[in-house]
Amino acid sequence: MGGEPTFVALDEPESPQWNIDAWRNEAHARMALIRALRERMAHGALLHFGQGKWYPGEPLPRWALSCYWRADGVAVWQDSDLIAFEDRDYGFGTADALKFMEALRVALK
Repeated sequence: MGGEPTFVALDEPESPQWNIDAWRNEAHARMALIRALRERMAHGALLHFGQGKWYPGEPLPRWALSCYWRADGVAVWQDSDLIAFEDRDYGFGTADALKFMEALRVALK
């Protein structure tokens, strides 16, 4: 029993990209689709790309592409230029992530 819609491509529902080989060219096209849906149907929505459900018997969790918006139309995310592209190298590494997390921890204290 699920609470949210789950998208699996009609043309290849058993493809490995939907679980163990998840991030292939077709998945990049799906990311473009969710970006287009945001612009057309959920302007001001927050996009999130990350770990999805992990079903019994599968070696790894599935990918989740999520789009969050408010029913009243108030933007959740103001500047879509600040949403990173998953296929672009922004030059940040592990040390940068640790530095950011430490600064965030201090700011939220």
